[in-house]
Amino acid sequence: DALAKGRGPATAEIFRPDHGTRRIDFGGDGILHTYSGDGDSADGQRGIGERPNDVGVASGIECGRSLAETATGDATEINRKIGDQQGEASSLMGLGNACCFLQQHQRAIDFYQQSLAIDSETVDRDREGGSLCNLGNGYSRLGQHQRAIEFYQQALEVQREVGNRKFESSSLVGLGVTYAVLGQYQRAIDFYQQSLKINREISCRSSEAICLSNMAGALAKLGQSWEALQHYQQAKQIYQSLGLEHKVEECATAIYGLNTIIPVEEPNRAPRIHDQPSSPRPSPRKRRQKLLWFWVLAGLAIALLLWLLKR
Repeated sequence: DALAKGRGPATAEIFRPDHGTRRIDFGGDGILHTYSGDGDSADGQRGIGERPNDVGVASGIECGRSLAETATGDATEINRKIGDQQGEASSLMGLGNACCFLQQHQRAIDFYQQSLAIDSETVDRDREGGSLCNLGNGYSRLGQHQRAIEFYQQALEVQREVGNRKFESSSLVGLGVTYAVLGQYQRAIDFYQQSLKINREISCRSSEAICLSNMAGALAKLGQSWEALQHYQQAKQIYQSLGLEHKVEECATAIYGLNTIIPVEEPNRAPRIHDQPSSPRPSPRKRRQKLLWFWVLAGLAIALLLWLLKR
């Protein structure tokens, strides 16, 4: 698993100004899964300097992530020329996010630092909190966990000051993941619990599920398998309601593993047969592939039979 191998956070969030958050899920398979929140300015319009940044985001999703970096870089130049510091900071953050997608974390940190400098100069505390959190994500991915903790703590202070509970929750998760990587699982759980409380209060279901799943992983590391099982089951139910099948399968796999451990560790708490989560089912795509192969083989068998009869 990603935490045990010290590869950095299992989940993190990057701050995208005026566009909500983009959640990065660094799965154990090394695949980067993202979940984004839609958002727009209050009047539904965007400024000229922001449009190339939007192209950058769209290009990164649809046509290749490197195109996003190029387009966002154009936005940075435009905003710099017209003296739009807020637009420039947004574009720099966009460049950092593009580099993060490309796993170029040191470059991402450089862009986040430039964005942070402008945020400090323009006294944009909300965006400053986002830049600090992104810096924490970047340093955590580089394995510089103490620096990551420092930035997450700074971000947390700013986000609490401005009352941005969504990003406060993100910084708490970042702290939890970083302490889990360091093997301080109880401390990680404390931060996950704080984040979980916020996400339930603001009704952010996807973040709630991530907190539950992360807590389950930490509890399992502490040998609290029964409690871990309960948290995975809660996370699985939320993922099912959100239609995130790959996350449902991840939880199902973890649940299946814990059900083999609990009877040995805690025989009095062993789940009854009808309470045990089913073993992970194949994905719809795999089921379709198996069905296709069945009909192909059946067709070949019939064709062979007809050929033999004609002889």
